[in-house]
Amino acid sequence: EDLAVIMMSGFAEVGSAVEAMKRGAFDFLQKPVEPEVLVTRVEKALEQRELRREYRRYVTDIEKRVVERTGELEAARKATIFGLARLAEYRDEETGFHLERMAAYGVTLARALRRLRLYRDILTDNFLVQLYESAPLHDIGKVGIPDAILRKPGKLTPQEFEVMKLHTVMGARSIEDIQARVKGQSFLELGQEVARSHHEHFDGRGYPDGLADHAIPLSARILTVADYYDALAFPRVYRPFSFPHEEVKQMIVERKGSQFDPDIVEGFLHCEKEIIAIRDRYSETENQVRNFF
Repeated sequence: EDLAVIMMSGFAEVGSAVEAMKRGAFDFLQKPVEPEVLVTRVEKALEQRELRREYRRYVTDIEKRVVERTGELEAARKATIFGLARLAEYRDEETGFHLERMAAYGVTLARALRRLRLYRDILTDNFLVQLYESAPLHDIGKVGIPDAILRKPGKLTPQEFEVMKLHTVMGARSIEDIQARVKGQSFLELGQEVARSHHEHFDGRGYPDGLADHAIPLSARILTVADYYDALAFPRVYRPFSFPHEEVKQMIVERKGSQFDPDIVEGFLHCEKEIIAIRDRYSETENQVRNFF
């Protein structure tokens, strides 16, 4: 590409000139050629070559800037997601890094399902990225729940629990409002799914819609197990102690087919060591939490 080719021929055939130009020649000269003409054509060819080089440098610089800017926008978007989700987490007094653990659990479970050759048509690399980004939004609707209920240290009354259930609907509606204003953000679709459906049960006895089986979005079925595990593996405002991993695992297995999708439970058992590692790692310092991918 850095060569400026000038073809010279003793034949005056137009076809030869056209063919030479098609093959990338800058110019075509017919012999004999006056020295002044040759010098002029060579100078123009060199100018053209320099213009091409300058253009490539310009394009490379633009591409570099686009990549840098895209990275900045991506980082800002992720920070915004976690910032929004933190609003609910701060009020709920969840254990630190609950959002990060949820995102990591979700992707780990999804990868385990892929290794088991389950839902491989759904669990694409892009789906995993979107699941990681949307998982922190699962409880965003808790922003709309009164503190007296959200932070109550004891058991909720039936009436209070009905109010608490509304966080699923409020969260989904909030994300839907954002989605209507920000086009092309597919992770928000998953965010809406997990916000609304992460308390649905596989047997249809969950809330808010009483969905059952595969009517529950896969994203929500995955994060239902993740949320249940994390809720028991760490203390909560209504329970100042945590359960050991083996006990939590047993509770999850016992709810296989009732509260939880049997496939997701199998995935959980398949990646058990990874789940434990996430639990331990993400409960320490913040600098160990970032950049899960």
